[in-house]
Parts: sequence; C-alpha cells; structure tokens
Amino acid sequence: VISDMGRREGITYRRTAGLDLIRELGKRQIPVILYTSEGVAREYREQVETAGGTGITASPMELFSLVEKTAARQQAP
Repeated sequence: VISDMGRREGITYRRTAGLDLIRELGKRQIPVILYTSEGVAREYREQVETAGGTGITASPMELFSLVEKTAARQQAP
C-alpha cells in the first residue's frame, strides 16, 4: 500500500492518517509506504519505522526503490 501521511476524511483532516493505517495494516503484515512531503518524512520517519511501516519518503526515486524491494521480498520463497 502507498499512502500519504495526512488526508481529509469527510470534513476532518487527519494529520497522522498514514501512521494509523500502518498500525492497522501491520497487524495483518501488509506493507505500507508513505509518500509525503520532505518535512513530514523527516518528522515522522522514526514513528513510521517503530510502527512497522515499510518506509516514508518524499523522493520519487526512493519510493520506486522501496516498492521494488518490497515486491522482491513478497516474491521470495
């Protein structure tokens, strides 16, 4: 799953919705990568790692790399 960190849900803006998603999907061992702004990536990197997220980045190249690595792990026996 690729998600942003914050998003509007109805009329409410949830600043840490991506982190909440990681916590929920982590229970099911579903990989989650957050693609967000540079400042948010810096601010939440440690929390994302602690919560079990696959990664957080603002870089399109790093996003591509994270997706490739995650896909390779999922296919490995």
